[in-house]
Amino acid sequence: MQSRKLYGNLLETMKIFGLTGGICSGKSRTSKLFSALRVGIIDADQLARDVVTPGSKGLESVISRFGAEYLLEDGTLNRPKLGDRVFKNQKDLSDLNEILHPLIEEAYQHHAEIMEQGDYSYCLYDCPLLFELGLHTRYKASVLVAASRELQTERLLKRGHTIDQAEARLGAQMDLESRTALATHIILNDNDSQALEIRVINTHRQLLDLCS
Repeated sequence: MQSRKLYGNLLETMKIFGLTGGICSGKSRTSKLFSALRVGIIDADQLARDVVTPGSKGLESVISRFGAEYLLEDGTLNRPKLGDRVFKNQKDLSDLNEILHPLIEEAYQHHAEIMEQGDYSYCLYDCPLLFELGLHTRYKASVLVAASRELQTERLLKRGHTIDQAEARLGAQMDLESRTALATHIILNDNDSQALEIRVINTHRQLLDLCS
């Protein structure tokens, strides 16, 4: 992991805050609501896809570690199949993170530099592992989208996961209590769309105050 020092100049010239949440917490929906408020979004999940495109160093390293059976016929990474494996094995998950996160960090810096040229009030780094990787320490504020484990499980089942798959994915992530202790701002997402919009607007106003 690259240190905060490498990003010091960038973070001083542009306001970037962290955005995170557990799987099926509604973080993607929340990110879109922020985007509608003229907030720039750097999506860690998209960066993770970008660094494993066919022919990339990232994909070569992943296949070298996990095997060619995780390639689809078109040469792209079979992310669901790999996900089923790594979420059941902490060592595999750690190895995958060790391969991908240095590459994601490089892509992050590139996208942040592009965002700096845009007409944004500030930017959010939308990163599921913001706390797990200690990346929240870079930012003056970190926003947590929070949902109960029961609601997360319900949403995973609606996506077609089995209960065992849902439990494996939730068990591989930091628990809500630990995330809450690290967050500076918390947005509750309890399936009330109107309430979520209001909470995003209120948090947006608070983040704007930090930019002044």
